[in-house]
Amino acid sequence: MAQEDDLRALGKIMDFLRAVSIILAIMNVYWYCYEAMHMWGVTIGVVDRILINFNRTGGLFHSILYTKLFSLLLLALSCLGTKGVKAEKMSWNRISTVLVVGFFLFFLNWWILLLPISHLGNATLYIFTMTAGYICLLMGGLWMSRLLKHNLMEDVFNNENESFMQETKLMENEYSVNLPTRFYYKKKWQRGWINVVNPFRATIVLGTPGSGKSFAVVNNYIKQQIEKGYSMYIYDFKFSDLSTIAYNHMMNHQNGYKVKPQFYVINFDDPRRSHRCNPIHPNFMSDISDAYESVSWSGSALSAGRNVEIAYINAPTDTNIVIPQISTGDFLALEENGKEFFYGQFMGAERSSELGTITHTATDFMKNLLESEGMYNFKNRTPEDIAVQVLTDLQIPIGEIAKTGINIKSMICDGTAPYDIVMSAYTQAYRIGGKKYFPMIWNRAFNVYEANWIVTNFELSDDSNITKASISESMDSVKNRISIYDENGKQIGEIKDDASIQTYGVYAAVYKREEGVDPNVAAKTILKVLPSQTIKLEAVGDINCLSCYGVNARDTSTGLLGRYWIRSDKHTWSAGTHTMELELAFEKIMDEKEITAEEG
Repeated sequence: MAQEDDLRALGKIMDFLRAVSIILAIMNVYWYCYEAMHMWGVTIGVVDRILINFNRTGGLFHSILYTKLFSLLLLALSCLGTKGVKAEKMSWNRISTVLVVGFFLFFLNWWILLLPISHLGNATLYIFTMTAGYICLLMGGLWMSRLLKHNLMEDVFNNENESFMQETKLMENEYSVNLPTRFYYKKKWQRGWINVVNPFRATIVLGTPGSGKSFAVVNNYIKQQIEKGYSMYIYDFKFSDLSTIAYNHMMNHQNGYKVKPQFYVINFDDPRRSHRCNPIHPNFMSDISDAYESVSWSGSALSAGRNVEIAYINAPTDTNIVIPQISTGDFLALEENGKEFFYGQFMGAERSSELGTITHTATDFMKNLLESEGMYNFKNRTPEDIAVQVLTDLQIPIGEIAKTGINIKSMICDGTAPYDIVMSAYTQAYRIGGKKYFPMIWNRAFNVYEANWIVTNFELSDDSNITKASISESMDSVKNRISIYDENGKQIGEIKDDASIQTYGVYAAVYKREEGVDPNVAAKTILKVLPSQTIKLEAVGDINCLSCYGVNARDTSTGLLGRYWIRSDKHTWSAGTHTMELELAFEKIMDEKEITAEEG
């Protein structure tokens, strides 16, 4: 991408040089054919004064050759930096002839102005010869540049015509496919690589029949992926060509698999040579997970709790399919590599007589904090003390609770959801101390963390795990003027951003002063001077990428580069593949809540 940008910039520079060259040639005609120009009515007073000043200060028109020489110099520079297509008819004899003709017509036509004919006749002949000479010099210069760069030769097999520089570095990872190449560059054969560092993206190979697609690409794909322990489904159009290669290579590289692989052939043309399998036979369905079509695990920084959606096969009339019996209130635990990452409860259940899929949703203990109500009158309590008391009353296990050291003078809760109580207390701490916090159910306990956690030893990048990326902007969140009011509704101050107002107009918001809270500091937390950007990614899954966590990302197509904060996440397991959808933000996120509070 950067190379293409450089080439476009170079092209613009060459176009500019050629334009200045043409202007100098026109200035020469304008000056030395002024009488004819006046008769034609194309003289301009401003131009006259500019040219007279040029001549007075720099002596530009003291000789008829000066402007022509400058014009030729700029023309030569523009031709030198111009890339053109190859043309086998170019030859040094033809180029020399064109350049000599152009030189005589462009430089040696001064005598035309001395012919004893009218000014109009002199000017017409002078302009004609000078234009023809310029065109010949331009053509000769371009042909010479192309000939020098491409070193064209009369070769039917094109062996001597150089290719472009290709990738010569081997970029290998645990998933990559690396195809060796050979190309001709700078008069010698070079060895290079086509590095498919992320084969999870689609790969297409185009070519005519017999061009070597299978030999050069497909066979290498099969062999390298077998060596790296891939499971493969091969559609062998020319059976058994690819199947033979895959079978022999698998037999010689079984050490790349944790479990000894098996080789099966499904042949619809000749069932006698085909294996048979019933994937939904009861013997193959040992527990509920075998009936899954997909499992999704999701959460958001701006909503409480995490959810799991399970979609499984429902075939009531088929006795070979075991239908899971899920009841309301059943508990669900999810693990990866022996580590539990979700524990929750099914909030509802469904049974159907129709063939298809059924989806059940389970939520973690955060649901208890949302669906319950509490009445409290806290005085001179810290957010961490408030959280511990609320969780204790609901008999919810307590994990790590972030320490703020900030004292909330008063907070009255009348039938308020416990989740809102806890997050309101931490919101007050944020407006006073400037640190953001987020809650999470982890290890079957309620935790509150400071929003500074980073997914370590991990990067989202388009050359390894990102499969799709997009960025969109919205004005919905812009608030560039915050009016501050006291308890009686009287305006006592204002926070605004003049640059944002000048660019986008006024987007106003109101902040009502709270006792013990600096109104200017609190109002600044509401100020949003730029449009919000929504960044959405689809990538290979990693369960450490959770809402409110920071993650490093790099994507060439969207320009992502740096550290971002996960606004929402959705992890999906389907067909043995773990993928995730992430929404990223440029700054830390907190689910801010509002309950009347005072700091003491």
